[in-house]
Amino acid sequence: MKQLFKVIKVLSTIFVCVTTMVVPVKAEETIDIAIVQYVSHPSLDQIVQGVKDELAANGISKVKT
Repeated sequence: MKQLFKVIKVLSTIFVCVTTMVVPVKAEETIDIAIVQYVSHPSLDQIVQGVKDELAANGISKVKT
């Protein structure tokens, strides 16, 4: 009986984790993504450019600077 309760607890936990991670976004909704960079440094500039490139590769092309 204890084993059954343990299995039910594990399955319930997995179910809750999976259902809370998936958040549908409607087509007309917008998501704002901000990058704050206080100082300019070559490695930081590369990170920002990499993030912008990945967003563009995934179809997110509206970028405000």
